[in-house]
Amino acid sequence: MSARHARQFQVVAALAVVFLFGCASRPAKPAPTVVAALAAKPNPKPSTSARRQLTADPIYSFTLGEPDSVMLPCALPFRDAEIDWKGNQLAVQLPGREVLTAKQRAVLANGLPMTIAVRVYVFPRPADQPISLGARTCRLAYDLWQQTYSVHYGKTGQTYQTIGVGLHAAMRACFRDIRIADQSTIGSAPAIIATIVDVDPPDALRDEIQKQANAGYGLPPATSALSGTFQSLFCGPINALKFRAQVFQP
Repeated sequence: MSARHARQFQVVAALAVVFLFGCASRPAKPAPTVVAALAAKPNPKPSTSARRQLTADPIYSFTLGEPDSVMLPCALPFRDAEIDWKGNQLAVQLPGREVLTAKQRAVLANGLPMTIAVRVYVFPRPADQPISLGARTCRLAYDLWQQTYSVHYGKTGQTYQTIGVGLHAAMRACFRDIRIADQSTIGSAPAIIATIVDVDPPDALRDEIQKQANAGYGLPPATSALSGTFQSLFCGPINALKFRAQVFQP
């Protein structure tokens, strides 16, 4: 090797040593922590139960809250409901997807009509005596030729119908816009909504629920089969579908 080539080799070797030493002394990049990873994600959309629902009139605004089972005499399944003011009346849209069992859907699909009776109670918190009750009865039928469902509901002499739809749309029509109370009844204290759904109830119970539906909303007479406390209505034998919705603050 010539002297020129030796000097070039020494220069290259020295540069390589400097480069390797710099890489070794550079601090390693820290691994992302859980906090940093969460901070990098966009904030999730707030749930319906956490958002404040506002109407054009701020007097009739209310806040939805998480279910408060501690304030209930017994545990009930929770189902999220849509709650809104219609003027000064409180209306509720209940979930209807899981009301019918597989056996009941099979019976309905064979063409036999079915009656669904809904009772929506409003309780103060803690729940004891109801302060209001809204009700509805729906007659659900399946057209074997058209392969569509129809639902009839409303007050006696003033019925509404939705025909030629799927089962989900028919159930949604049955559980839509049930008026349960007004502003003067609700007041300003937190309230709890609890629901009982009977499928093909006995005639006497069906007639009582239809009578309450005709009245609109309010408290039934003390002698009515629909009257009672939270304990007597919801904590007894499971002979109907029973669930609660979210707590709301007027």
